[in-house]
Amino acid sequence: MGNKCDMYENEEVDDDEAKNLAKELNAIFLRTSAKSSIKIEELFIEIGKKFLNPNSGITTNDNKSNNKSNIEKNSNKADKGNEIKKLKDELNKYKKLNDELIKNINTLKLELENDEKINKKLSKEIDSLKDQLNIFKTFNDKIKIEINESKEKNKKLDNELT
Repeated sequence: MGNKCDMYENEEVDDDEAKNLAKELNAIFLRTSAKSSIKIEELFIEIGKKFLNPNSGITTNDNKSNNKSNIEKNSNKADKGNEIKKLKDELNKYKKLNDELIKNINTLKLELENDEKINKKLSKEIDSLKDQLNIFKTFNDKIKIEINESKEKNKKLDNELT
């Protein structure tokens, strides 16, 4: 029996090695986890099948061959259970990454909305400054015309006086 199958990342013994040893010792090979309650009930059932014959109270060769096939079935189930656990862990990692990405996207959307508001405000200010500039240009043009007219009048007066 192998315990702590929920801690597969810390595994030190290969399944094939453990299966071979269990076969040599005529023992049960079953990966379990007391913490996660994985295969605990199956373990006790297998122990009962292996060591107790309901009719005679002793182990028979038939029980041994049934145990071998049950061990292989349970081993495959444990392997699949580990595979499912690994996939669930991967899925949880991707869910966390996805949540983080959604959060970042929402933050960027808010920043973009704020930038758009600022850009609209700046555009209005620029338009207002352009309008003011046009007014000053028009005013400046009028002053130039008046200055030129005044210069011409002064010239005429100077000519008349001389």
